[in-house]
Amino acid sequence: MKTTHKVILASLVCAIPLGLLAHDKYEDKNQKNENYKESFKSHFFEDDKGDHEDYKYEREFYEKKGVNYIFEGKLEEKPKTGFTGVWKISGNKILVDDTTIIIQEDKALKVGDELYIAAKRQNGQIKAVEIEQD
Repeated sequence: MKTTHKVILASLVCAIPLGLLAHDKYEDKNQKNENYKESFKSHFFEDDKGDHEDYKYEREFYEKKGVNYIFEGKLEEKPKTGFTGVWKISGNKILVDDTTIIIQEDKALKVGDELYIAAKRQNGQIKAVEIEQD
């Protein structure tokens, strides 16, 4: 057998298993991301056990708006006038603008109120999509 044939054969013997291992690692990474998305949805939409239309529309709305961060917390600070600006909720700085939906009961929001926040987190900022008074 020629030397070139031996080199080619040896490289194929080494390259094929490495290629298979790399492919498995790639699939595991993608599977992990899909599992995270599903766990996020199931955790925050656990009320959606049945096929209720309200929950379906809420989930679709959140997905369209890119909501990837949902939490509850106490209101610590808010702008003195109006709603637009930076709010501090349980130590998190939340950006609230004109597109944020704010749902409050009969009483006005005040420091110490428990809030439910659906937000979009990106580039180190948290932008509120919806704030609801608990």
